[in-house]
Amino acid sequence: MAPRIAQMFLFLFLANCPRPVIAADPVRAVLTPRSERPAAPAISVKDRAGKSISLISYRGNVILVDFWATWCGGCKQELPWFQEFETTYRRRKFAVVAVSMDEGGWPIVTPFVESLKLAFKVALDDGETSKRYELKEMPAAFLIDRDGRLAAKYVGMADRDNLDANIRALLSERHQSTGSGRARRSPPPPLNRQSAIK
Repeated sequence: MAPRIAQMFLFLFLANCPRPVIAADPVRAVLTPRSERPAAPAISVKDRAGKSISLISYRGNVILVDFWATWCGGCKQELPWFQEFETTYRRRKFAVVAVSMDEGGWPIVTPFVESLKLAFKVALDDGETSKRYELKEMPAAFLIDRDGRLAAKYVGMADRDNLDANIRALLSERHQSTGSGRARRSPPPPLNRQSAIK
């Protein structure tokens, strides 16, 4: 009876874990038109120092949110690219937030990150963030525009050139909204002194 219960627990565990995607061809994505982009799901994770990371603090930036794990083969290939992208486009307000799904936590994640010399933000999943992004498989990367809207997603290993082109396209877009999500209004015209006197 005990082995059967152990098998049931193993099945339930594996059924609820994000699975690595095995794909013959890299995943390409087309940017969603600006008017059709939904608000990106919230992120509420912490980095190694315990500092909270949220999308609000990145408003005005293009962000690549990546869900990964040390045991995910495609993730290992993508992470160095993501570092190159952040290094190349940082001055244009591009940032990477890499959310680890490793259950072993920082003792496993930190040596791995250091071995790849990753300098972008790395955090551990809080259990809720991956649910909000409906994470089922890895690697999984999401491009978020300057206004905090979901512009593209890559489930499976991304096509590097396609991802690079989409990042550049988003960086060329202008930030259109304030922190509250409302459209930015133009300032009122200067006051005409003569009309003010009347």
